[in-house]
Amino acid sequence: MQLFSSEALQNGAGFVLISNDLDAAFASLIDGLTNVHLFPKPYKEQQDLLVDDIDELFAEAYLTSETLKTIILKSVIYRIEVQNRLLKILEEPPHNIRFIIIAKTASALLHTIRSRISTYFMNTKKTEPSIRFDISKISLKTIFEFLKQSDRLDKEDAKVILYILLQDSINLYPDSKFIGDMEIAKFERAVELLGLNTQPKIIFADILLTLLRKRHKVDI
Repeated sequence: MQLFSSEALQNGAGFVLISNDLDAAFASLIDGLTNVHLFPKPYKEQQDLLVDDIDELFAEAYLTSETLKTIILKSVIYRIEVQNRLLKILEEPPHNIRFIIIAKTASALLHTIRSRISTYFMNTKKTEPSIRFDISKISLKTIFEFLKQSDRLDKEDAKVILYILLQDSINLYPDSKFIGDMEIAKFERAVELLGLNTQPKIIFADILLTLLRKRHKVDI
């Protein structure tokens, strides 16, 4: 999972965008884009994507377009039957069609969907956190030093650091099982706990010690 930037829109490829604020994520995406189609349709005023919406999406996707057409899915809930239908068109997308899926968490989407397109996290804060943990140097000492600094973090900065830490962990061991679905779920639970005002130090202690144990297993 990578931090989102406008560069993700430049190559015409589709992707998943993870954001706690779906509306803000959508607004950021469409700024400067043309030929954009949102599902479910705004007039429906519904929170989740239904099978009927996928039928409409298919109809739109297969309409010939001379320019790049961007189809954006924005939903709080992605039902399994909806995702299974969506997989069919993601496997063989029509010409000049890009799909962008906006979701609140990565685990809301099937692994088979996430494995087909890149995943980005959108940071809604205007400034970057003042501290960062170097996962390549993880040890009890570096964890302890980081936890001392984490006292001054607000929960939004802590969330951003968690997603950066997740991406750095994936990059460190791209061909191993260092970060699997269980670890991703643990990160997302950590983000939820921050939203409930759990102290960042407690969250990071749990995450970093888990990663340290996993690192030892991978290196053996």
